[in-house]
Amino acid sequence: PYKKSASLLSQLIHFESFMTAFTFISRALAGKPYMGVGRNMMIHKQDFISKRGYESIKGLRGGDDDLFVQKHANSQNTQVALGLDSVVWTYPKKTWSDYFDHKTRHLSIGSKYKSRDQIFISTFHLSHLLSIIGIPFFATQLLFWPILLFFLFIKLLSYRFAASKFGVHINYMWFPLVDMLYAVLIPIIALRSKLVKDITWKN
Repeated sequence: PYKKSASLLSQLIHFESFMTAFTFISRALAGKPYMGVGRNMMIHKQDFISKRGYESIKGLRGGDDDLFVQKHANSQNTQVALGLDSVVWTYPKKTWSDYFDHKTRHLSIGSKYKSRDQIFISTFHLSHLLSIIGIPFFATQLLFWPILLFFLFIKLLSYRFAASKFGVHINYMWFPLVDMLYAVLIPIIALRSKLVKDITWKN
């Protein structure tokens, strides 16, 4: 997770990192791990050496942790640890351009995931985007807004419950805005990752 400030970008990055964790940890708990974040991963030294570490994925712009999990992790050798003692906090990007470049580099590795994982991630983000795009088409319906508010309430409660297990906090006030931004921006950045080839590593 990321340290938060009052800026919109910081709130978005915090929410986006939570959603990323929400999806890949859920899959890991279901016995289908597909990615990991290096600073929050622990690998037995002997296993890492025997699998030659990142040797097979050298030369890529990023995603070495993800691809190591893709290649070697399964339901038998992967465990999930939740709570404050299991996470490493870091600081978010400070500018939108740095954030876009950072996410573009990471999302560019997605094409190297297993097909089942690509389908899962694409379906998740497409359904999220369609739920946002569909709002104007149903906004004039009498029952739409009560149903939408109830849906957002249940969604926020479930996210806050999951976030408490990760040791992070979701802000009620920012939630509707960052949820919509997340739904729209991730597909845009994913498309950008297919078109831009010269994104380099930035700390």
